[in-house]
Amino acid sequence: MTVIHAGCLRQLLIPTLISFRYTTDDAENPQNFSRGKKAVVTLHICLYTMAVYMSSSIYSPSSGGVSKEFHVSLEVASFGLSLYVLAYGIGPLVRSCPLEIFMQ
Repeated sequence: MTVIHAGCLRQLLIPTLISFRYTTDDAENPQNFSRGKKAVVTLHICLYTMAVYMSSSIYSPSSGGVSKEFHVSLEVASFGLSLYVLAYGIGPLVRSCPLEIFMQ
C-alpha cells in the first residue's frame, strides 16, 4: 500500500502559482551571488554530474572481471549497476515531495 502525504496530494491535485520569497537585494537570491560563488556552485554541479555518469560507465565494462573474480554469473555481476540505475531513477521521486514540504 502506498502512503501519500496530505501535502503532496494537495500539491498534485491543486495547481498553485509559484512564488519566490527573494527580494531584489536579498543576499540569498542566487542572482545576487558573487561571480566566485556562482563559479563554485557551477563547478560543484558539474563535478557531481560527471561523477554520477562516470561511475556507471566505469562499472559496465568491468562486469566480466567482477564475474570471474567473485565466481558469479554475469547477471549477478551486473546487479550492482542495475541497483545503481534503479536508485538513480527512484531517488528523486522519493526525495522530492519531502524536500518540497520541509523547505517551505
